Amino acid sequence: MIKATSVPPLVVKVISPVSVRLPQTIIKLEASVEPSSRHVTYRWTYKNDGPVMPLIENMNTSDLLISNIRAGTYSFQLDVMDNSDNQQTKTVQLIAAGDPIEARVTSRREVVFWPSNDVLLDGTSSIIEQQTHISWTLLSNDHKLDANTIEIISPHSLKTRISNLRIGQYKFQLALVTKDERYTSKTDVLVIVYSQNGQPPKISINLETKSVNILNNLIILNASKTTADYGIAKWQWTKSPLCPAIGHFINNSSSSPIAYVTNLIEGQYIFILQVLDDRQQMSEMNITVNVNGVPDAENLIELVFSSKSYLHQQTLDNLLAQIRVFLIDLLPNIHINMVGMLNENILLVKGKDFKTDLIISPKILANHLQDKLKSLRSASNMNIMSIDTYLCLSDCSNHGKCNHKTKRCICHNYYMENWFKYILQREPNCDFVIHYFVIITSISSIFSLIFCWFCTCCCLRWRRRRNLLERRKRIRYQLLDENDDEGAYDSTEKKKEKSRFFTKNKTNKSNIVISASDQSDENGEQTLYDKPLLTAKASMNSPNLRNRGLTVAVQDSNGIPVCDNVQSQKSSEHVSNEVPEQPVLSPVSGCIFEKRLIVKYLHESPIDPVNGQPLIEEQLIDVKVTPLGKPKPPSATSIPAILKTLQDEWDGCMLHSFTLRQQLQTARQELSHVMYQHDAACRVIARLNKEVTAAREALATLKPQAGIAQASHYANEQSMQTAHQGAIADLSQTSLTTAEGMTDEIIQKV
Repeated sequence: MIKATSVPPLVVKVISPVSVRLPQTIIKLEASVEPSSRHVTYRWTYKNDGPVMPLIENMNTSDLLISNIRAGTYSFQLDVMDNSDNQQTKTVQLIAAGDPIEARVTSRREVVFWPSNDVLLDGTSSIIEQQTHISWTLLSNDHKLDANTIEIISPHSLKTRISNLRIGQYKFQLALVTKDERYTSKTDVLVIVYSQNGQPPKISINLETKSVNILNNLIILNASKTTADYGIAKWQWTKSPLCPAIGHFINNSSSSPIAYVTNLIEGQYIFILQVLDDRQQMSEMNITVNVNGVPDAENLIELVFSSKSYLHQQTLDNLLAQIRVFLIDLLPNIHINMVGMLNENILLVKGKDFKTDLIISPKILANHLQDKLKSLRSASNMNIMSIDTYLCLSDCSNHGKCNHKTKRCICHNYYMENWFKYILQREPNCDFVIHYFVIITSISSIFSLIFCWFCTCCCLRWRRRRNLLERRKRIRYQLLDENDDEGAYDSTEKKKEKSRFFTKNKTNKSNIVISASDQSDENGEQTLYDKPLLTAKASMNSPNLRNRGLTVAVQDSNGIPVCDNVQSQKSSEHVSNEVPEQPVLSPVSGCIFEKRLIVKYLHESPIDPVNGQPLIEEQLIDVKVTPLGKPKPPSATSIPAILKTLQDEWDGCMLHSFTLRQQLQTARQELSHVMYQHDAACRVIARLNKEVTAAREALATLKPQAGIAQASHYANEQSMQTAHQGAIADLSQTSLTTAEGMTDEIIQKV
């Protein structure tokens, strides 16, 4: 028997309704069947329910093409049949909206360079219906030429040519009107005719944003006042490669005359504008913009909280109100202002006194809020991670620079941070000098090791002494019971028990004598000396002194009275136990007291505090002593104080060395001055000796005539006297010249 195979049902898939926005040239309706391998036939039918009769193509295929429709609803029926005569029928609705026609041109701006006087205007990209009316018209021509002289060759076609143009601007319009005149679409085309002697564009850039910082994070660059003889075809804004990479143009403003730049960081930005005219001539101009940091940063407080997608205004107002509540006990007139947000989880605020209009120190506010951070978290319902000043306000002990981001000090060479001060006071610093710190740490480690070794040795010695004392506790004789045998106490445990029995000095009935070593005390040591260190006289047991609670030591450990003789002021005061500043002598007991204390005591009870005999204030004798100067308290009691003392000593040494070098330089200059004077004097003396020798030789060569000799002798004497006076004058002039000091040329050579 042959079983008949069942054919699966036919499934047709279409999309209905289909919404389209006019104008569109062709609209496609698609259909499919399952299984796709089955051979089927399609038939589309229009139900004639639309406003117009559309043009339909491919009615016997799965994809139906529709055109020439207007706004409205159209219904199409799809019949699908396979080879097994299985048939499925579907209805598809097409909903169209908008205008059926649209005027479009290839370019809305055409450029012509004289002497060319014609241009081609192309509107073939327009969407039209059948029998749509097309017209090209001239709207304006700058009134430079009569409109009748301009020729439009094909005014009723989508593509036309304009001729007889002159230099100037012309505006033409393409108008489309349907046959029933219900729909109209228009578009304009600008035609510019340029001359040949135009110049490149002249760029003018204006910075609209006066103050740019991290919080006011927007730059507006306006170049709309740029002029060009051939018109501007293209704008292009770019950033210089040398400026920070962060920062971008928004709303595609890099290709417009007004550029908007945001997402900036602190630094210097250089923007480059390139303008291209219609003749492909390009001009370029740069503008530099400095983006500053946060304004008034030294007065701001930084709040860091867990990041959220955004912060509600209500949450922000609640946070500022809670901060003011926690600071109102510090300053009642405080007002908290929000300055801005660096990013989504960093808030900047500052405190201000609304009465005096003064800014409050952010360090004081931050330290006050840090102590109440947990309470502020619970009150504001925000996970605040930290509160600190925005800038690091620490001077780093004048030995470093504070990093504003990490709030830690970057110390100079040979300096380091004091961790204890940073942990306890939360203040960055550079207090420690590295080599001093290493030396002190090493010495402290050595002393710690020595102390540990000393403690260990003391413990070991005490243990050895204890063991030695335990070994000394020997029992030489043992007490035997009458009922026990001789070998009953051979075990060690019973020996120890009997030895403990005898150490307690308990007497039992026995015929054995206890040894002398067993009569020692429990620690195995004998008492060699037992005498009280201080004793008191019987008079000190009087009820008056006991009621006042005075304890007076009148004898030392050797039993010698300390108040019998006035030896010194060190052991004289028994009331205050201090050296008296104004000592007085009691004639009754012979002791020295502080005057103010003994007078106060005598006002309460007129007796001597030492022996209890009657004593009044008038009996006291003033003692004249040399005033004792109190020692100066030590100043270098800490590592920073020691370091400061060493630094002062070093500064003093450097100042003394500088003074010595300055004095040495002055002495060198004075020595050079004296040497030059000495050299000048030597030159003058040599010249004088040479002239005297020449004069003598000339005198010796003269002929021996009497009259002539006398005359010559007189002349020689006159010449020698003149020469001598001239030499003296030269010497004095030279000495005067040299006495004036070195000239500027000599000083420069030196």
